Amino acid sequence: AWAQAAGPQAVTPTGGMQLQPQDRYVVGRALPPELPGAQRIDLTLEQAIERALEKNLDIQRARLDPQMQDYTLQAARANFRPTLNANYSYRNSSQQSTSQLDGGARVTSQNNTLGTSMSQRLPWQGGQVSFNFNNNRTSTDSAFSTRNPSYSSNLSFQYTQPLLAGRTIDNQRNSLRTGEIQKQIVDLQLEAQVESIKNQVRTRYWALRQAIEAIEIQRRSLDLSNRQLADNKIKVEIGTMAEIDLVQLELQIAQGEQSLLAAEVAWRNAELAFKRLLVDSASDAFFSATINPVDQASFTIQDPNIPEAVQRALDQRTDIVTARQQIRVSEMNLELSKNGIMPSLGFTASYQLAGVG
Repeated sequence: AWAQAAGPQAVTPTGGMQLQPQDRYVVGRALPPELPGAQRIDLTLEQAIERALEKNLDIQRARLDPQMQDYTLQAARANFRPTLNANYSYRNSSQQSTSQLDGGARVTSQNNTLGTSMSQRLPWQGGQVSFNFNNNRTSTDSAFSTRNPSYSSNLSFQYTQPLLAGRTIDNQRNSLRTGEIQKQIVDLQLEAQVESIKNQVRTRYWALRQAIEAIEIQRRSLDLSNRQLADNKIKVEIGTMAEIDLVQLELQIAQGEQSLLAAEVAWRNAELAFKRLLVDSASDAFFSATINPVDQASFTIQDPNIPEAVQRALDQRTDIVTARQQIRVSEMNLELSKNGIMPSLGFTASYQLAGVG
């Protein structure tokens, strides 16, 4: 095994011959293999996380869920906003007289009607209030018309209150309260997705660094075996070693070449898996570059407080909090179902006014 230190060192194998000096292996300094036409990008872990938060497709998709839930919640709130309607109509009619009581040889009438109404579902106790107003103007050339033009108006108020089914809860109020909880759930799911992607970035960042180091280790091992083979051939030539002894070393070199190839394949797979977290399409220039993780791994020994950690997990883990919120939604839906089997009973209060002028 090589020690971690800089500087060349001569290696003396069995037999007394001295190999060429070779620099010592230092963890974290290995570079990825060079590929033709590929740019090498030095990347820190913090830069990788920032890029994932900006480019990762899973995060972009998860960010749409709160927006969609906002629209659903707005639709639920719209059920309790007042609804206003207005209408206007005009009618002009002319009728040939068929009797002396028609008031003329030909009677022409004009009618204008203007109406407005408002209704609103109340967010408490299931009540609903409505208001209607209509105004009508009629003019005619009939000789028997005592008021010309004449006006007639109607004004009405109405309040409807359920007493059993629909009083404590109904579909509209249940959609509103469950929608607010669903908004909290999708926010938690987005937070969980972001943390999951950040964790994947960290894991695959160090997996890529490990794959690059594995290539360097296999390359150095193969290079050392080739040097030993060259030196042993010299020994065979001068007669200090039998030629049959070279077979084992040649087998070791063949196995080293196979291990180096396997390490390079593992590196390509690790780099591809890492890039998928950091790009939004294959056309991104980052996807075709060679990534070099430059951060050095560091370790900190911590002494965790197990009871405190367990309590913190129960209070803050997004999956547990989400499960609690989903239980609340299920309880609210159950309450709505129980209310739906109650008989329908309610009262209606109304007030009307009518005027003619």
